[in-house]
Amino acid sequence: MESVFSVRKNKERAKSLLKAAETRLQEMNKIRKLVSKERIVEIYYDSAKEVIIAIMYMDGFKTTSHVEMINYLREKYPEIGQVRIALLDELRQKRNAISYYGESIGESFLAQKEEEIKDAIEEIKKKAKSKL
Repeated sequence: MESVFSVRKNKERAKSLLKAAETRLQEMNKIRKLVSKERIVEIYYDSAKEVIIAIMYMDGFKTTSHVEMINYLREKYPEIGQVRIALLDELRQKRNAISYYGESIGESFLAQKEEEIKDAIEEIKKKAKSKL
């Protein structure tokens, strides 16, 4: 994890990030029928990212790399489950394809994986809240 570096532990910033993630998910539930499946993927990823960054701040670490953020979770929190972490990484890849290449999401991605995505986000939120 080359681009992960030490910072001062910051529980207040972590709390703010957790709140932002929860607010984002609540808002998404309200506007879900009005937005594209691509926007839903972006919201899920951004929420997961905020939670992982919160965990890192509580541990006293930071990264500027989304790949390293997922790797940090994989290395430091294997109890979250490699399947869940791999799904979060797949979500990252889908979000990048949308944001940077203008790709669309196939009809089946959310249909097949949305509940698992929600479960993965809930699992990392539990981990973050247990550290507060």
